[in-house]
Amino acid sequence: MKQLQITNILKQLCNGFIPVKRDGNCFQTAFGFSFIKLLLINYEDYIMNLIHLLIKYNLLIQEVEQTFKIFKLIIYNQKKNLK
Repeated sequence: MKQLQITNILKQLCNGFIPVKRDGNCFQTAFGFSFIKLLLINYEDYIMNLIHLLIKYNLLIQEVEQTFKIFKLIIYNQKKNLK
C-alpha cells in the first residue's frame, strides 16, 4: 500500500519531461530543475518572504553606503578646512 501511495505522489510530481543537453550534466540539470520546481510549489510563501527580505537588505546596504559616502565627504572637507 505504501509503495502505491509513493508511486501516485511521484506521478503527480514528475508529470513531464524537460529535455537536456547530452553534455554529461544531465543529472545535475534534471535534479536542479526538479528541486526548483518543488521549492516553488511547496515553499512559494517562504521564497517570496526571502525575496522581500533580500530586497530590504539590499536597500539597507545602499543606505549604509550612501551614509558612508556622506561621512567620507564631511571628513574630507574638514581636513581641507584645517589646512
